[in-house]
Amino acid sequence: AGATNQTFYRIRAAYARDFRFAPPGEEGFLTHLSLGVGADVGVTSWEYSRYYSDTSFNASLSDVGFGGGAGLLLGVFDNTRNFKVNLGAAYQSKVNYKFSLQGVPLFNWPNQYQVGLTFYLLEGMPLRVTLDAQRIEWGSAAEGEADLPGVDDFANTQNYSIGLEYRLPVSDAITLYPRAGYRRYDAPWKGGDKDDLPGVHDSQLFISPRSGVFNVFSGGLGVGWTSESGKSRTFDIAFDVGGDVPGFGAGFNMEF
Repeated sequence: AGATNQTFYRIRAAYARDFRFAPPGEEGFLTHLSLGVGADVGVTSWEYSRYYSDTSFNASLSDVGFGGGAGLLLGVFDNTRNFKVNLGAAYQSKVNYKFSLQGVPLFNWPNQYQVGLTFYLLEGMPLRVTLDAQRIEWGSAAEGEADLPGVDDFANTQNYSIGLEYRLPVSDAITLYPRAGYRRYDAPWKGGDKDDLPGVHDSQLFISPRSGVFNVFSGGLGVGWTSESGKSRTFDIAFDVGGDVPGFGAGFNMEF
């Protein structure tokens, strides 16, 4: 018997540039195109334990790899009053690690592809609606195939989401951003049966999932305000339910 615990970190340096095809404030199609590229350093820390009848083996190591990414944002249409639509696409490359031990059930960082549409609606465009699709290639990220009879490899996944945000000014300095969303999350295995989960080498994933497909509902609230120097600040909280466990997050953005 054995156990693996793996954590990922990704540090990115990015550069982006916006190309305008129409003057600011002018309505029309194909108003601008933003392009960006990034170079990444990926770090993974992992712990591996293997237990035998009379002894045990334990390893705790870190490995480094390199990757990159690219993205675009196209202004499809903007009437400057009550309707705007943007198209976005992004690619995040696989990070291959040269693991310090071979034959251990570990993962590289997978290739990720994402495409989405964002709509800005109503007078003054306070309502934002986002539609998004994502593919994660877990199938080629595993460090090896399953060698156990009857055990499948990890599978690629496709995820779909929709999100809504409304900009609600409550004073000259403070704005609220209530948010809600839904995501269909496709787990990298066929079903929720804990006895029919995928594996790597001679190890099989051993958890008790509720399903192989999760319907995740989220909500949140952002509070934005402006400092005396005119710089923006935003504090955000969010939660989600519908996965194996509920989730909660908080963030703070500061403009310098």
